[in-house]
Amino acid sequence: MAVQHNRLKNLRQRLQNQEVTPEELAKPWEIHQAIRMMRPHDADIPLIRMGPDSDGGYLVPDDLDGIKACFSPGVGRQYGFELDCLRKGMEVYMADGSVPQPDDLPDGMHFLPRYLMTKVEFSDVHLTDYRKGSITLKSWVSESGLEEQDELMLQMDVEGFEYDILLAQSDTFRKRFRVMVV
Repeated sequence: MAVQHNRLKNLRQRLQNQEVTPEELAKPWEIHQAIRMMRPHDADIPLIRMGPDSDGGYLVPDDLDGIKACFSPGVGRQYGFELDCLRKGMEVYMADGSVPQPDDLPDGMHFLPRYLMTKVEFSDVHLTDYRKGSITLKSWVSESGLEEQDELMLQMDVEGFEYDILLAQSDTFRKRFRVMVV
């Protein structure tokens, strides 16, 4: 699976750099195979609804016991999903550079007024320098103080950059998230 992931990542990078066209890189059956890999798979676990009944609510696997924390970039002004995570015993880490910190957050909820980025673009400046307005997912998780063995949940709504952010992570890091809601 890691080999396929690296191949897709390299393909994506070459296409973005306009080094080649899709027709030069892959046969139609290879493209279809790549698309099939990106489909959701049934895990035979019942689903529960978390969050409000409208925008911001999601169906998630009813397999949340033992998840230590939920990371939720792109939270916006509505955080009903994150409150449900807190009620299930998770620490909640929210990030969004487009909105101010909500007033009166309950204990166990943390807010970072930052955007997520895919890589470190300012190597001479520490990532927590708020003048940059952004942080990588891996740095954010590392700075939370959680243990490496802690199981996590990711709920991400970052206006179309979800897959870019996920593809920028190592397989080992992505596996820390037992549940991903994208």
